[in-house]
Amino acid sequence: MRVRVKRVEGRKLLVGNDGSKSKGKGWMSTVFKHLQSDINILPILKQVAENWNDFNLDTRRQKEYVPVRETMTIHLIKDVFFDKFHLGWDENTHETIRAEVYHKYNECVYFLNWFEKMYGGIIKRVSIAHLPAGGKVYPHTDYAVASWRLPGDNKDRFHLVLSGYYDYTVGDETRRFGAGDLFWFDNKKIHSSINATPIPRISLIFDVEGCTI
Repeated sequence: MRVRVKRVEGRKLLVGNDGSKSKGKGWMSTVFKHLQSDINILPILKQVAENWNDFNLDTRRQKEYVPVRETMTIHLIKDVFFDKFHLGWDENTHETIRAEVYHKYNECVYFLNWFEKMYGGIIKRVSIAHLPAGGKVYPHTDYAVASWRLPGDNKDRFHLVLSGYYDYTVGDETRRFGAGDLFWFDNKKIHSSINATPIPRISLIFDVEGCTI
């Protein structure tokens, strides 16, 4: 099956040969929606590799929240609350700010702009997560993470896999995702993941408000 390349603002992203939103779209469940299987992730991955030391800039998330202790994170867009909650910031704020490294990742920005045009909604929090070979993210819900899930927050969570593949479990359902896969999952339910490869699993993780997938 040939895959047609659709141009978006002069750039290329893969879509189904029938012009649909996703070549890989074809299954969903109550806790997963698989949107794409052939996103061109190489430009983003190249920028991550060029700025690898950014994973060491902010380690609070893995240090303060036990289920993600084996991960490393580059924050691109984060809640104001993430920086302020130790100082008594209003926990009901949903304001987001760009991290200092945001300008380095124009390929991520391009992809996120494309996502908004393709699927609707407004991009909110964005990070790049690294899980080492054989690493685990332990069972949790994101309502328990102050930096990602605040009172009244009903945003949807998406992953774009940049490297490796991993087994992702939500509730009692497990799916395997690999590089180029774009998917939604219900992060309000207990979920976990295991890096099933001998290389780092790297994912672009982002929240969207008002998405209509």
